[in-house]
Amino acid sequence: MQLLLELFADLLLLFEDLKFWHKERWEKKRRQRKGLPPKSGKIEPSTYYFLFAWLVVVVCITMFSVLRVIYLNPLEVEEDLLEIEHLLSAEYEYSGRYPEKLTAVIRKNPLRANIHKDVWDHEYFYEPMNKGNGYRLICKGKDGILFTDDDVERTKNQND
Repeated sequence: MQLLLELFADLLLLFEDLKFWHKERWEKKRRQRKGLPPKSGKIEPSTYYFLFAWLVVVVCITMFSVLRVIYLNPLEVEEDLLEIEHLLSAEYEYSGRYPEKLTAVIRKNPLRANIHKDVWDHEYFYEPMNKGNGYRLICKGKDGILFTDDDVERTKNQND
């Protein structure tokens, strides 16, 4: 079905171009008969369609990017914090204490190379507490400033 629709769209574009070329040739002959200079700068109809489609794609990509920043980034932060909490818990089970630095959970794994940064490219604030038996993990939020209203904080203490 999609192939037929594409074929139909291509045939319509070809038909529009043929009409344009025919009209252009007729206009050129008319100008030559009347002794007028040739007209330049005309664009084929398929070019207009292509430019319109390109504009629609650019607008869609821009809208998606804006919506991603507004709506998806906080969700991504929550997912990242859950993943970091899981890795920290695994580290605690393995060594009996939480690591001194957040980058210790990377362990040469290239998939975790940027796990210490949030979606706005700010480093998470990580602070071990109670001699490695707890931690405080804070995403600094969009503004990148610690202890403001947009921060997301996770605290865990194994003594509780």
